[in-house]
Amino acid sequence: MKTAFIYLFMFLVTKPLTFLFSSSTILPHEIHVELVKKGSDIFKPVSEHGVNFIPSNKKNNFQSKGSSLLAGGSISVTPSTIYDNDVSLGAAGINRTVNVKNTGAGVLSLSAASLAGTNADQFILSGLPSFPANINPGDSISFSVAFNPTSVGLKIASISITSDDAVNPTMSVTLRGLGTAGLSGTGEPSLQAILNLLEIQVNVGDDAVSTS
Repeated sequence: MKTAFIYLFMFLVTKPLTFLFSSSTILPHEIHVELVKKGSDIFKPVSEHGVNFIPSNKKNNFQSKGSSLLAGGSISVTPSTIYDNDVSLGAAGINRTVNVKNTGAGVLSLSAASLAGTNADQFILSGLPSFPANINPGDSISFSVAFNPTSVGLKIASISITSDDAVNPTMSVTLRGLGTAGLSGTGEPSLQAILNLLEIQVNVGDDAVSTS
C-alpha cells in the first residue's frame, strides 16, 4: 500500500508523533503524519499528494491576507467590443465612449490605456485621464475612441487598459471598424463586408467583398 509522508512544523509538539489512518473506501492509503518542533518563528508545511494542513495559530494570518485582497479595487470595462464604420481618408468618425468602473471595495488605480493590434493606427483615443488615475469604489471614468480609416476594408485593433486590479490587471476592448468608399451607391459596403464586421457567420455569396 502506498504511503505518503506529510511533515507539519508546529511549535507545541516536542517529539515526533505518528498517526495512522486507513480506510478501504474513503482513504485508500496509509498516511503517517509527523509533527516536529522547529521553533515558534519557523513554520513550513510540506504537502504531498495534494493534502494541505494549516494549524489553527496560522489561520488568522491567512484570513487577514485574503481580506486585504478583497478590499482592493476591481475593474469593470464596458463595452467589451466596439463596431464602427467610416468613410476612408476623411475626418475621424463618431467618438465612442469607453467606461471604466471600480466595482471593488478599495481604490482602483489605472496606470495606462493604449491602442494595440494590427490596425491600431486606424483608431484615435481622446479624453484620457492623467495616469496614474485613481477611481474610488463605485465611481467610474470614461474616455473616447474614434475610427479614422485610411483605406477601405475591415480594421481590427484593441484598447489595452492596465490597473492594479489583483485579478484582472489588464483589460481589453476589441475594436472592429469598416472603412468604406462612401455611404451610398457604389461607395457603400457590401452585405458580406457588414456581416464580417459584426462577426455574423453567414456567407451571402458575394464574389467581391470589397465592392458594393
